[in-house]
Amino acid sequence: MDVSTSNSVPVTTKLTRRRLDSVAGNWPIGVKVAASVVLIAAPVAQLVDRTMFDMSNGYTSLFRELSANPSAVHIGAIAGMFAPALLIGSVFVWFQLARTRSRIAASISLIAGVLAFTCLAVTTGYSFAALGLSDAHLGTQAVADALAGYSGPPAPVLFATFTITSVVCILAAAWGLWRAHAVSRASVILLVLFIVADVVEVLPFDPHFIGLAATILMSVSILTPVSRRNAAAATTIKP
Repeated sequence: MDVSTSNSVPVTTKLTRRRLDSVAGNWPIGVKVAASVVLIAAPVAQLVDRTMFDMSNGYTSLFRELSANPSAVHIGAIAGMFAPALLIGSVFVWFQLARTRSRIAASISLIAGVLAFTCLAVTTGYSFAALGLSDAHLGTQAVADALAGYSGPPAPVLFATFTITSVVCILAAAWGLWRAHAVSRASVILLVLFIVADVVEVLPFDPHFIGLAATILMSVSILTPVSRRNAAAATTIKP
């Protein structure tokens, strides 16, 4: 066989990067959209709640804000009411994305998340009680001090359970999503940065903005799960 002949047969091979191996690729478009909405709506609801529901100086500031701007407080309260359900929905989405390749991490995240955000719903109910007291013209400094000063056994148990399980939930979800290649690496890194920043409280802005950025990137991965492909590389075989 003469390898120097000018006759040649072009053979084209395609080199592809590993795609995001996400089960979301098989989801109907309606399910993808619903999952994306839940993921993004959860941090949005928390941000609205934390912005409108003024607790900067405990229940004293809440009572003051309710008198001055009741509409904003009520909007924040409604957002806070939906936040736990949206967060539990987010945990379920993470579980579905990660369970194929990281079932243990996904299961830990799901169990811890349901417990954590159930505790969050309980704290929301406590705040609703404060609103009721204010509407009944009982929003005094003494009532604010009594609400903030309550330290019976349920209070520390609730706080500790929420803090521990929320951290475990998000770290386990991040580990499961990373191993499963279910969403972009950047979104997983941002998710970890969010929970670390939320615990240490050193940022000059609300760390939930980082969580929002993470969920937006996750939603992009869900809606467009196929990764970019490399350009075709052509090789020539001469007979």
